[in-house]
Amino acid sequence: MVNQSTRQRNIYTYPEGASCSITDCGTRPYAKGWCEKHYTRWWRHGDPQKQVHVANGEYKGTCSMAECVNERICKGLCAGCYDRERYKQNGYRSSREVRRAGEQLRRARKYQPRSRQFTAAQWAYVQSLCGHLCVYCRQRPDKLEQDHIVPLSRGGLHVSSNILPACRSCNASKRTTPVTEFMVA
Repeated sequence: MVNQSTRQRNIYTYPEGASCSITDCGTRPYAKGWCEKHYTRWWRHGDPQKQVHVANGEYKGTCSMAECVNERICKGLCAGCYDRERYKQNGYRSSREVRRAGEQLRRARKYQPRSRQFTAAQWAYVQSLCGHLCVYCRQRPDKLEQDHIVPLSRGGLHVSSNILPACRSCNASKRTTPVTEFMVA
């Protein structure tokens, strides 16, 4: 027996000239006596006559944010602007930030299982101590990264006394070398 989804199992064949059982629809039935549009509404929302807020063609056009020329996807915004606005509005971090924080914690647990957790408040304090500048090139990037003075792979701890703010370029160049070796090179 071929494994089909539940939605595909409910599709019937209808005689020629049959129409959707929803009043004033008139399109050919797809399943359960409804056309594909009404069947999909029933499948997703539980009601074939539910009015869905997004109409066909509403997605066309460009993003409504200033200087953005991407095609809009949701609520007049492109995917990137929508995510930024949603996270900004709700006070959430972006998925990339959450993923990076999780990776840093995972590495910290791997190399130092008993190390304390480095919190977002501690990170904000460390950034303010350094004036929100990269400690290596003294530039003010859009985003600072956590750089370990003694890398986790060399036995360093994931604590505030072992972390400095660095720009992406400097942090990537430093890799797993200690600060003393990196500053000499």
